[in-house]
Amino acid sequence: MARGKKAAKGKIVDRDFREGQLAFQNDVPVSDNPYKNYMGRAEAWESGWREAEKSREEGKTNQEKKSILDTAFQWLMGLALAIGLIIGLGIALFGHWFEASEGVMNDTAKAQDKISSALYLVFNEFGRLDVREDHSVRVYISKRAYMQVPYPDRGGAVRTIGKAWCEDKEIGRWRLPKVVLRDIQTGEELGSYGCLTGWVSSK
Repeated sequence: MARGKKAAKGKIVDRDFREGQLAFQNDVPVSDNPYKNYMGRAEAWESGWREAEKSREEGKTNQEKKSILDTAFQWLMGLALAIGLIIGLGIALFGHWFEASEGVMNDTAKAQDKISSALYLVFNEFGRLDVREDHSVRVYISKRAYMQVPYPDRGGAVRTIGKAWCEDKEIGRWRLPKVVLRDIQTGEELGSYGCLTGWVSSK
């Protein structure tokens, strides 16, 4: 009999606890405890109300932390993107001033083989390659070999050489690279091909 009463009392406490939680969720102030005159039930109701309050505060804190972390992540991603764009723009604008790094030389190895083969087929010379950091290449050949190509055909010859380089999948067109043919004796520019635009110039 005593065990039954204890079980019944426990159910009442549990019910009052859940009722306190629900009261908090419905914005009922803790001072409106309906069981003020019933010590055990009043404590259970207030415990439920306090527990719900604690859960809400913890939820707010976790949400604020998540919001801060999300904002920081977005800021860092934006910063990384901006830095990447600045570096990319710098390479595109000024990369032709600098000799190619070892990494660029490795990346363009196949393109170097292709353009050397094309040079031999068109001018009967392998030429000398000067690869630049923006994936451009300065091709030095003899002016005599260049001039042996009839004038009306020189644009096509330059295009053939340019495509042999630019169409390699490792050449980054976003860097705005060019293929420039120069006289190996004087450095005079003989012709050029733009990888992005396909623009050809020739003498």
